[in-house]
Formats: sequence, C-alpha cells, structure tokens
Amino acid sequence: MPAKPKTAKVTAVNDLKVNLVIPLIAAIIGIAAGYMYIFLRASLGFLQNIFLQNQIAFTPIGYENHILGYWFLVLPPIAFVFIAAFIKVFDADSFGAALPGILQSEANNKQYSFTWRGIFVRGFAAVFTIASGGSVGKEGPLAYMAASLSQKITNIIRLDKDQKRLLLICGIAAGISASLNTPLAAIVLALELFLKKLRIESFFPILISSFFACLVARATYGQSLEFLIPTFHLQSSLEIVFYIGLGLIAGLYSSAIKQIYKGIYQGFAKTNIHYLWKALFGGLIISAFGFFFPQSLGLGVNTLVESLRGQTLATVVLALFFAKPILMAVSLHCGGSGGLIWPLLFIGALMGATYGIGLQHYFPTIVLNYGPYALVGMAAFFAATSRASFSAAVLLIELTLDYSLILPLILACIIAEQIAILLKSPSIFLLPIKSKDKN
Repeated sequence: MPAKPKTAKVTAVNDLKVNLVIPLIAAIIGIAAGYMYIFLRASLGFLQNIFLQNQIAFTPIGYENHILGYWFLVLPPIAFVFIAAFIKVFDADSFGAALPGILQSEANNKQYSFTWRGIFVRGFAAVFTIASGGSVGKEGPLAYMAASLSQKITNIIRLDKDQKRLLLICGIAAGISASLNTPLAAIVLALELFLKKLRIESFFPILISSFFACLVARATYGQSLEFLIPTFHLQSSLEIVFYIGLGLIAGLYSSAIKQIYKGIYQGFAKTNIHYLWKALFGGLIISAFGFFFPQSLGLGVNTLVESLRGQTLATVVLALFFAKPILMAVSLHCGGSGGLIWPLLFIGALMGATYGIGLQHYFPTIVLNYGPYALVGMAAFFAATSRASFSAAVLLIELTLDYSLILPLILACIIAEQIAILLKSPSIFLLPIKSKDKN
C-alpha cells in the first residue's frame, strides 16, 4: 500500500494538538491557577491576622481595626525593607507590577522568559506587600504565576510559537478569573490586552482555563457576593450629560495618573541611594498615609464596596482620592511587588465617587446617591488607563451582577478611552517602566 503523504500526517498531528492537547493543557493551567489563588488568599489572611490582630486565622481582613496603635508606623518600613531584600536576592525581576513586562514583550513580538524561582518569589512578595499595607492587587502576581506554569509546560511539549503564546494567555486569563471571580471578564481582558486578533480556536482554550480557575476558587470560597449593590436607575435624562462628563474626566484623570505613576518610578529610579533605603522611605510614606487613613492600605475591599453603595464619608473619599494613586505607585516602585488591575479599579471608584459627591451637592434633587457614579467611574477610569473599554464594562457588570447602568457605563467607558487616545496616552501596562531595580 502506498504510504500516506507526510503533509497528511503533519496535519493530523496539528489537529490532535488543537483539538485535544491544547484544551487539556488549558484545563490543567486553570485548575492550577485556582489552587494558587487559594494558597495566596490563605497566606495573605494568615499574614494580615498575624500583623494586625496578633491571631491565627486565614481570612483576609482590613486595616481599619488593627490593634498595633503607634507600632503600626513601624510595620510598613520594616516589611518593605524585608520584601526588597528578598526580591533582590532571589529574583530581581520580581520588583514592581507583574503584567507589564509580559505585555511589553508581547507588544515587541518577543518571548518573556519565566523562571521557577519567579513563580514563588512573585507570589510571596505580593502577599507580603499587601499584608504590609501596600496598595497593590493579587490578580497580577497570580496571572504571572499561572503564565509561568504555562510556559514551563509548553517548553516540554512540542508546540509552535502561536500555540505557546495562546497557552500563555490562558494562564493570564486563569489568574485574573480566579482572583477577581470574573471568568468572562478575564477572557475578554486577556483577549483585548494580549490577543488583538480573535479567532475561534483561540477563544476556546482561554474559555476553558478561565472556567476551571474560577470553578476551583468558587468550590472553595463560594461565589463572592460582596459586590452586590443596590440597583441604581437614572433619575433624570439630565444624568446622561453627567455621565458624559464623567467619561471626559476619567480620560483626563487617567492621563494625569499615568504621569504620576511614571514620575514616582523615575524619582525612585534616579535617586542614587541603596535600594534598601528606597524601600525604607517608601514604607514610611505608606505608614504615614495609613496611620491617618487605614482604609487606603492594602486591597481595601470593604471601603471600595461602601463607596460603590454610596456609604463612605465624603471626607474619607476625598482623602483616598488623593492618597491611593500615590500609594499604588510607591508600593510598586520602592521595592514591593503586586498587581495593577485592582488598585486601578479602586482609584476609578474614588474618582467617580468624588465627582458624584460634587453633583450631589449642586443637584440634590437629581443625584440622590454618589454610588452609581463611583461604579461607572470605576469602569471608565480603568478603560482609559488600560485602553480596554470593553473589558472594563464587562468586568464591572460581572463584579456587581447589575445591568441597570449598562448604557451610561458603556458610554462613559467609550468616551474615556477615546480621550486617552486623543491625548496619545498609552496603556499603563505599556509605559516604559522596568520592574528590575538597576541600582
């Protein structure tokens, strides 16, 4: 019998990879990301309870009711010196935000190189940074860890460049899905940031990894309902004008925040002192802000949810509006490590809440609650800052499980991103910032 053509065999092997091997690897990555999230969350809860309450527990807590008194001023400086030294010794590439380095490598059509040490150092450093009061997120390090695992698996199996890149994106989507409990938004964000051209065969593995990551997280902690907020409705057609204004402000404000973020990085990078002194100075800044406004530290989930419900005091909102962007940049550039997505969402909510408080003062019969403006501002600011408006809208809808403000939400996101485009303000993930400390 005549032998089958070699091209037919190659096609059969490629079909097997696409239809079986890649989805299977995507599922493994998703499950692994789910368990990584469980470990990170438990570790964060353990450290927070030890530091703030002097007790053994594994549930993450806030900083508002710590029992340290004035000793709290000592915690961030000492902790950040330890974090910076730990990163410097074990994996110097783990300084700063987790995802920008990967995204910048992809934008330049280069392969980002992960190390096994980086997986553990990123996770430990991020948990320690948040537990010490750093204003960073855990979704970035988790996405980094899952993407690292993806690359290690694909280096063993013979896959082409595009298939390896697809599975790398699967890891990023899985990490975001497990951390934020938003499987659909994780898919959209991964596609919008990393995969500009959507193909059906690309969508399916990302869907699988995101699904399994969220499934494992929900099987352990249940479906998070902490972001359930009252249903808001437009009180007047005039509010559409207010939301257009919010989109404009979000676009302008995002450009300013990127400059602050970049400026603080350059300030730390160009200061010719030992990196541990930088970490100490950054920790002192964090402790000073945190002593007066402990709500500004860490993840601040309770404060964020209260702002979305319109329950946070106006003075606290205004204080955090100025403090949070500085704390985010200092936490990432003085020697800490973590994610950008969560603090950006927080800053957007504070911006929207501040805008809503002003409207409530001048138009009390129309604007009854600043909560909906915090919600829309959260999405609009993230849309302009990340240049991913569709992801921002989906993320907010999935977080809050509320569709009542979908029209002003989409409108504000589109306007905010277009303002960023007109100002030629790039995604914050593409700013020319190197995570590795060169000093």
